[in-house]
Amino acid sequence: GKNLKTVVVCPFVANDAKSGSGGNGDDDDNDEDGTQQTTEGLIPKNSPGYKIAISSVSVFQGLLSSQCPSWSEKRECLESLTALNDLLAECDSKLIKGVPLDRAEQSFYDAVVDLDDKAAYVKQEVHRMVDSGQVTKYERDMMLEQNAERIASLKREGKSTTKAEERREMLEGIDPQPPHRLRHEAAIVKLHKELAPLVRMEDAARGRLLSVRETQTLARKEEIVDEISYLEESSQGWFEDDDAFEFRLRAARVRYEGRSKAKGG
Repeated sequence: GKNLKTVVVCPFVANDAKSGSGGNGDDDDNDEDGTQQTTEGLIPKNSPGYKIAISSVSVFQGLLSSQCPSWSEKRECLESLTALNDLLAECDSKLIKGVPLDRAEQSFYDAVVDLDDKAAYVKQEVHRMVDSGQVTKYERDMMLEQNAERIASLKREGKSTTKAEERREMLEGIDPQPPHRLRHEAAIVKLHKELAPLVRMEDAARGRLLSVRETQTLARKEEIVDEISYLEESSQGWFEDDDAFEFRLRAARVRYEGRSKAKGG
């Protein structure tokens, strides 16, 4: 998008229809259908989609590495870029027809950059991770399931399945990698260390009344449990689906339990 030979320039003009009746500009951000439009554009500011839309290619590459480390997250990021490109194409289409963009569309159109280059880079990274075997068991199984559906579809259509079967063999030969660690795993491990003696204290006190000191001490237990839950939830990646995150979370919890047992906790 944006590389059009001819573009009808339609700058946004604020609607002053209500200004004479005491309304202010901040209250007039509505489309004709009553849908409120904000100056933040079609996507919320500071959302993952907004950040990948407005960042330069070099900054985007850094974000992809830090915020989308896994194959599945990169694939979802690519889907988001596709959706952003569709929005940009809609804006281009309106401009070609001489239709002015509304405030949200104009904000988006002015801010978005280099979507095609970003998508090409992500595709390259997705292929690289598969070729080098940098995928988890969850991701490999997902690709094998998609591959099986592809083979079945080709057979129904009477087409060759040679390439699809070669891909299946390649995927089956991958030795899955462990899922990457949670973003806040170090802090979570520290909280588990603090939690362990409190759990032992609570177990030892079952069947009797707690002392005032024990009650005060154990009050911290619920706080720790809540903190762990919060840190685990906030460790989910930008474009990580719930199933992939649950798989990674279970692996992290196995590690916690392993550390606890190793130390006799």
